[in-house]
Amino acid sequence: KGITMDQYTQGAEMSAEDYMATEDPRQKASVEAELHRAEAPKKNLNEDPDYLRMDANPAYEKVIVNESLVAGMQREGAFISRVPGSTDSYLVCNNRNVFESSIPTAGGKGKAYIMFLPKDGRNLIMDRNGEWKEGMSTKELMKHYDPVERDHAKTVTDHLEKTAKAVERIKK
Repeated sequence: KGITMDQYTQGAEMSAEDYMATEDPRQKASVEAELHRAEAPKKNLNEDPDYLRMDANPAYEKVIVNESLVAGMQREGAFISRVPGSTDSYLVCNNRNVFESSIPTAGGKGKAYIMFLPKDGRNLIMDRNGEWKEGMSTKELMKHYDPVERDHAKTVTDHLEKTAKAVERIKK
């Protein structure tokens, strides 16, 4: 659906709030849902349908990424982490293939992320300046990252149950 030149001109004269109010509510809801997913990954993995679907797919390998490896140079739709053991190689992964874990990292500080990498094909790699490098196979990358057990959702649940029991013992 197009707009007339008058409508276009009127849009330029509106305040930001008035202009935002003209947005199609369905489009706004869709954008807000996508932003919410990007900003607040679900932590209860055994209830996340996207995680469970990826976890059940044998075409993917799971690796754990400690928060310390997550690069500050995130790009829209991408999750970027430094490849462990390298100083200038960064793995670029679709953020739909990355989930925040509720199990703390070693030492109990920081977050851990579960990343799903396709078993076949090459993964995108860039340098610290954002320039593309030769891609790496998942098999090559698996030498750098810690693999995750296939039943990670159960591990999360077990961890939460153990924590709850420990809290109950302390309260007594």
